[in-house]
Amino acid sequence: MKALKYSESPQSPHYEFLADQKWPYYAYGKNAVYPHGHHGNAILSHYPIESNSNTDISTNRLEQRGLLHCCVRLPATDTRIHCLCVHLNLIRRGRRKQLYLLEQYIENTVPRDSPLVLAGDFNDWRNRDVLSFASRISLTDAVSIPFRKNVRTFPAKFPLVPLDHIFVRGAGVIRSCRHEGGIWKKLSDHAPLSATIDLL
Repeated sequence: MKALKYSESPQSPHYEFLADQKWPYYAYGKNAVYPHGHHGNAILSHYPIESNSNTDISTNRLEQRGLLHCCVRLPATDTRIHCLCVHLNLIRRGRRKQLYLLEQYIENTVPRDSPLVLAGDFNDWRNRDVLSFASRISLTDAVSIPFRKNVRTFPAKFPLVPLDHIFVRGAGVIRSCRHEGGIWKKLSDHAPLSATIDLL
């Protein structure tokens, strides 16, 4: 849809455009197709992606949602990082079902002693359910640490609600940031988040 709105928008998929500029490895999980294109979740990496899968977690016909899971191998080590990317429902009932599915998926798929990064748009503007989910499986909200509160990300021009999160397990957080102002408020309707982590 961005390509229809902005003439300078890249013609290639955005994840390919970004990967070509900086990241040599990427995975994309297509969740919905419509007349002008498609959308889904993407993970870009500096390091080789050994495996990836995209699991359908849709709970209704109007919201096609997926769980993208990549296993990233760090060079010259035996360390594998499990990276998960999600975009959950707008309606709470479906979102709670997705959080349950996500919890079960992590418990059954990601070893407890493996580093885990889970990021995405959780659409839980009150954080009633997402923080309870994170606590149950020992996830740390990487971006809330320096701010000591949930970080607001939507809308990008004047963030009012905290929809987006970066959770980690088996890793320490060195620093994190909400990117705002300037070009950041033009690239998306959400303010982007970033975090630098240190494997424990």
